[in-house]
Amino acid sequence: MNAAPAVAVARVASSRRAVHDRTHQIALTTSVGLLLLAVAAARGRHGDSQTQTDALYWLALLVIFVPAAARTLWRPTPTRERLAVAVMLPLALYATRVLLYPTRFVFHDELAHANTLRAIDLTHHLFAANPLLPASASYPGLEIATSGTRSLLGLGDRPAAVVVLVLARVAMTLALLGVVRAITSSSRTACVAALVYTCNPQYLFFNSQYSYQSLSLPLALLTIYLAVTRLAPASLDLPRGTAEPAGVRGRPALRLLALPVLALAAVVVTHHLTAMLLVGTIGLWALLELALRGRGSPRLVPLALLTVLGAVLVAGWVVRPGNTVVSYLSTIAESSASDVGGLAKSGQSRTYFADGGGVKTPQWEQLALVLSLGIVLLSLVPALLHGRRWLRARDAVAVLLCAAGALYPLIPAGHVTAATSEVTDRASGFLFVGLGLLVGGWMASRWSFTRWPSVLLGLVVVSEVFLGQSILGAGPIWSRTPGPYLVSADSRSIDGANVSAAEWEAAQLPPGQRVLADRVGRLLAGAIGGQYSVTHLADHIDASQVLLGATYTPRDRQLIRLARLDYVVDDRRDCTDLPRIGVYYESGELDGRGRTTPVACSALTKFSAVPGAQRVYDNGAIAIYDVRGLR
Repeated sequence: MNAAPAVAVARVASSRRAVHDRTHQIALTTSVGLLLLAVAAARGRHGDSQTQTDALYWLALLVIFVPAAARTLWRPTPTRERLAVAVMLPLALYATRVLLYPTRFVFHDELAHANTLRAIDLTHHLFAANPLLPASASYPGLEIATSGTRSLLGLGDRPAAVVVLVLARVAMTLALLGVVRAITSSSRTACVAALVYTCNPQYLFFNSQYSYQSLSLPLALLTIYLAVTRLAPASLDLPRGTAEPAGVRGRPALRLLALPVLALAAVVVTHHLTAMLLVGTIGLWALLELALRGRGSPRLVPLALLTVLGAVLVAGWVVRPGNTVVSYLSTIAESSASDVGGLAKSGQSRTYFADGGGVKTPQWEQLALVLSLGIVLLSLVPALLHGRRWLRARDAVAVLLCAAGALYPLIPAGHVTAATSEVTDRASGFLFVGLGLLVGGWMASRWSFTRWPSVLLGLVVVSEVFLGQSILGAGPIWSRTPGPYLVSADSRSIDGANVSAAEWEAAQLPPGQRVLADRVGRLLAGAIGGQYSVTHLADHIDASQVLLGATYTPRDRQLIRLARLDYVVDDRRDCTDLPRIGVYYESGELDGRGRTTPVACSALTKFSAVPGAQRVYDNGAIAIYDVRGLR
């Protein structure tokens, strides 16, 4: 008689166990992964084996990623837990970057933007010249946000930057979840798409740096989210002949556009290329609405207006006096075309899996990378077949994103040359939005993930893609963790010697002195020393001979006069090895192409014997010469 209630109670208890929230356990495993990564960073700083440190680094990342991925894929996972994990994982991956270098900016673009931030703080004005990255001075959205955060919370530059990037990453994740949820009506699919997005090659590395794309990309996704949810509310997407609801009848288009336009304007003042791509994307969306739904689409007019307003904002900002973005982008385009042309002419491919100094990527990493490429390329076929449902449903934004995801092959194809690889790698942050919808939608719909065998298979596949794609964007083995000094290796070239030299420049030299230094020295001279670093990019003068020429010649003096140099900074360690990133100074430098031996040591000491040049600083590794007497 009492058997039925007992069975019902048992079923309820079993159901409760099945949907048990494990957010706390995921937080614990994430913490363990971060602890392991901190240990890897400490081992690197102590000079332990690079191979062992690198292995521990990747293990730490997998300890963070795998449990979060498992709970995201497991179909019975409660929605609240899945959403919490979807936000927790991106923040944990960003935390891995902060743990490596918690106290200062060390990467190239970070120091370039730190220089813009320093100039704003010093002058209390925007758009001050930044020779380290001239275009960044005209797109100060990141620095404005950082300066405001610093003033509001009373933080230093680095902590304020971390706060801004944490908020940006949360906004990006929520916007991505919102876009996919609006398209698929499934929170689970949205979370799986967000999981796929964390596998993009730049997510863990470049897009975690203090760089304008790290803020502009979240703002762009926010703009798309606002456009998806506001420009065509579901209540307005009605069949022809159906009356509008009374509550929305006559709503002005400008009111609908207000928030998307504000978000788009924030992108415009933050990053040039992201703004251009965003406006182009909205324009294509409008064209797809017209093609798929005709002139009666409720999204068509608002999207067309948003495209026009966006184009006006982008063009107006580009032609603003002092904006150098056109020449900057032209230089990138010319460099890419030159590399591709040289490849076609010579028939020789670039050296893969090796840095400028000849250090090779471990074989297991090469295998993981290639395997991940194969998995993604193969998954595109069934994912595209599954994505046809959005074409049949005439969902323009879904079709547009799927088309973007289908462009994934451009990312590995771009690695035929160094210049094109930089362009396509950075595009991954945009293309993976579509790939997340495309592949994530297919996985969530076609894979059951209700039994552990299917979950384990999916987990192995996704984890391998995360590992391989992260290796693709990670750069050389030495660049991933701290370690002893290396020649021209960006973060690994920053140590006490050159930081002390830059601090001396800040303390002893008037701000804005024209300084010539190698790649790392000029970054520190600007971001820390407060000086104007002469570069070919900003000044259109190739002064590399002054740094790299073996002897002092009349041409050196001519260049010193032409560049109006005040000081030359020599790092004597440059002659001990080839530059790990391929250049000591800049692309096109003296003897740079095909260099097989380090720069001559005499090049780094020649000013000590030149009459009129005065050595004003020397810490054993770095010497600074006053060359105003040679002008």
